[in-house]
Parts: sequence; C-alpha cells; structure tokens
Amino acid sequence: MNRFSIQPATRPALSHGVHTMKTIRRLLRACALTLACAAPALAHAAWPEKPITLIVPWAAGGSTDILARAIAPEGWTTQQWLRFLNGIPRAQSAARLKELDETLDLSASTNAYVRSAWLELAIANRYEPALPSLRQFAGTVGRGLLIRPLYTGLKRQGAWGDAIARDLFARSRATYHPAVASGIEKIIAGD
Repeated sequence: MNRFSIQPATRPALSHGVHTMKTIRRLLRACALTLACAAPALAHAAWPEKPITLIVPWAAGGSTDILARAIAPEGWTTQQWLRFLNGIPRAQSAARLKELDETLDLSASTNAYVRSAWLELAIANRYEPALPSLRQFAGTVGRGLLIRPLYTGLKRQGAWGDAIARDLFARSRATYHPAVASGIEKIIAGD
C-alpha cells in the first residue's frame, strides 16, 4: 500500500457510544429548553417590588365611603378616575351623589377631566348642589372637549337644564374660544 492511496475511514465499533452521544445531546437540549421556559418564572420575586394598581369596574352600590377608603383613590391617574366615574350608572339618587361628592371631593377637583365627568353625572341626575361647581367650572375652563358635554347634558334635561345652560353661556361666553362658543350656541339653540 502506497502512502497516497485512499483508505476507507474506519470507525471504531462503538455503536453503543454513538447512541449514548445522541441520547446525551437530546437530554441536553431538553434541559436547555426546560430552563429557557422556566427562567422567566424563576426571575420573578415572590412579592411585587412596586405598588400594584388595580382597576376594578363595578356599578356603584353599597357604601361609597367604605369603597373609597378601600380602593384609595388618592393615587389614581386621570384615566382611572374617568373609568370610575363613567362606569357609575347614570341614574343615581341625590343621597348617593352627595356621598360620592363628599367622600371624593369631586365638585372641587382640580383635574378638569375628572370634574367634567363628575358634572356630567350630576347634570344627568339634576343634582342641584353641584351647580355652583358647574358655574365656576364653565367660567374658567373653555376647552370644548370638556364643556360641550355639559351643555349637551343640560339640554337633555328639558326646561330645568335649558335655563341653566342659557344662564351659564351668557356668563361664560366671553371666556370661550369663538369656535367653542359657536358650537355651544348651536347646542343651546337645539341645532
């Protein structure tokens, strides 16, 4: 045999070893896959490291005071307040509205979106104690997004709301942008 001849490669007769290597590779792949799937679960702490905010939609009922204390609305975002206020059924008793207002101080809210949503609810129930807040709000906030729904709600209340809407508009018209004032004129006129 010369040194340049090509000899077939010979394998050692370790067929058992080849199967063992395949089995080991499969086991390693399975372990790696298991670890990859379990790693996110293992990375989580047993307890949250930051406060958790829960938004729980429910119909108003029971003692609002107890609910307000239990849910601690002090840290709510505007969206959470709106979800809460817009989730309350529109038909409410004066006693329930009083309880909501006194507990959450809605008539004095400095958040225009929250106050507008509260006033919409108050108007829908002809809640007279909210009218001073409505007059103050309508004279200081001229954003159409927040004001138009209030005038629309007042118009839906028939003669009671119409008189209030006309009075509010007469007092506040000068503070509104011309486009907002024109839109509110149409609402009041019933167009």
